[in-house]
Amino acid sequence: MGPAGASIGTEIKITPAAVNPFAVKSVTAEDGKHISFHIEKKSDAGGPHFILYVSNTRKDPGRYSDKIILATTSIISPEITVRVFGIIREPAAQE
Repeated sequence: MGPAGASIGTEIKITPAAVNPFAVKSVTAEDGKHISFHIEKKSDAGGPHFILYVSNTRKDPGRYSDKIILATTSIISPEITVRVFGIIREPAAQE
């Protein structure tokens, strides 16, 4: 959520459970009209994980929703769905 013209985005950390390790095969959006995204594989003391970066691309005020679908190598969770909701307000008035 934010004013039109502002940089609006977020990061989502996805950590596979030790009992269900997986890799991400592909990342797609259901619509993709108002968002951009990419994913990176990381590793630290907590083990391997993924960071999904999502940014707004909508220029005009309004609302939208979308889904990002991650296809994985997991038999238990072959797809992970991340819901995206955006509320773009009028730009702040400048004095």
